[in-house]
Amino acid sequence: MSADQPRFGQSAVPADAIPPSAVDAADANICWEWVESMEKLGFTVLLIVAFYTDELWEHPAFEVELGEELTTAGLGHFDSAKFGRDPNLYYFYIHRRTLPAGLKIIKDRLAALGLLTLCQIGHADAKDKCWRKFYPELEKGGS
Repeated sequence: MSADQPRFGQSAVPADAIPPSAVDAADANICWEWVESMEKLGFTVLLIVAFYTDELWEHPAFEVELGEELTTAGLGHFDSAKFGRDPNLYYFYIHRRTLPAGLKIIKDRLAALGLLTLCQIGHADAKDKCWRKFYPELEKGGS
């Protein structure tokens, strides 16, 4: 061993122990502990699933505008989005006590943009650890 090379690494933290520098905020929304924490704070985690379409590309920042509308109305806010796969996933936090009004704003905005029929809207059910669909509503009755 050479005299100018230390026997042990001189770094305080091993190189492989350093976490990645880029953290995707949307990843927290699929962690049930996080969803439970949001529910304890009085929020329901909503998810809009939107497939790539020409209509979606015509409204590249609809989620930000929708989040601003929800915030202004005091109903909730836009949290994060997951891009780069088909479909895109958009996460919103809506106050549980104002959930019907928040859903109405979301559905009305998506309809006005021509996106409602191209999207699915659901919410996280922390108790059962699953996602429940709000829209499109399930068919009632039978055939």
